[in-house]
Amino acid sequence: MRDIVVGDRTISVWHVGVEHLEDGEIQRYRASVSGSEATTGIAILRASVAVDARVLRSVIENGLLWDYEGNREHGLLADPDTRAWRDRNRTLLQEAVRDLESEVLELPDEPVSDIERTLMRAFGMNAADD
Repeated sequence: MRDIVVGDRTISVWHVGVEHLEDGEIQRYRASVSGSEATTGIAILRASVAVDARVLRSVIENGLLWDYEGNREHGLLADPDTRAWRDRNRTLLQEAVRDLESEVLELPDEPVSDIERTLMRAFGMNAADD
């Protein structure tokens, strides 16, 4: 699990499962915002189960900043108080995404499919996800 504090609330993200597919693995994560009962799920094609900057950035962008219709019905924004908090703290959320983007740039590239990992091993590159 990993938390990030934005304004006066904490966004928490944790890994909940993996789905093995022919072309790779889908990692499933759950996210919540303190002060709310609403949660959301996110699925990412990747080998790692880590809740790193890539995952946190995706949760903030997809779950809070972008106004997808489904977010207001089933996601973090289903809670009116969370929507109001998001509106008051939009600039802080955007700053958090920029900070996470800097962190993402420092992370090694991540092979997401079995084919990519096989090619990396074949060429002697680090396929540490195995």
